[in-house]
Amino acid sequence: MDPNVSVVSSAISLYFAPSDRSGITGCKRELIRATPSWRKGSYHYDAILVRTGLPPGPHGLSVAQLHLLFSFIFNDIRREVALVKWFSYIGSSPDEETGMWMVEKENRDDGFPLMDFISIDTILRGCHLLPVHGTNIVPSDITHESSLDAFQVYYVNKFADHHAFELLS
Repeated sequence: MDPNVSVVSSAISLYFAPSDRSGITGCKRELIRATPSWRKGSYHYDAILVRTGLPPGPHGLSVAQLHLLFSFIFNDIRREVALVKWFSYIGSSPDEETGMWMVEKENRDDGFPLMDFISIDTILRGCHLLPVHGTNIVPSDITHESSLDAFQVYYVNKFADHHAFELLS
């Protein structure tokens, strides 16, 4: 492997959450993962909130699924990058019934997922996606690993924690 390229399976997200008094001066620390084998088992690719500044999401945040974390050196500067699979918001406001934003997998014209390389400093934090399965019974073979592959539409869970509630309300 090229010594100028490093692949890692996780990263720490540090962010300021002033309303959360549990941390020192409101700082929060969170582990986000992108690994093909988690604890000698299946893959683990976390959902994340990315600062893109693009509407219609809350506070210019977009939703993506993290697939690869790596860095490389170019012109003597280390670049830290992530490969993500994008989700797009459904509508321009949260769902009226739940108060949560809804997202769907974003695909290219050929049907393949829309993926992109982003700078890791645009990643704000992890997020929790809840599948929208309607009145259908969820198949018993779906696991926490495969749930982001098994459904097309998800709620962005603003009830996961206090900071998520503030960001996504």
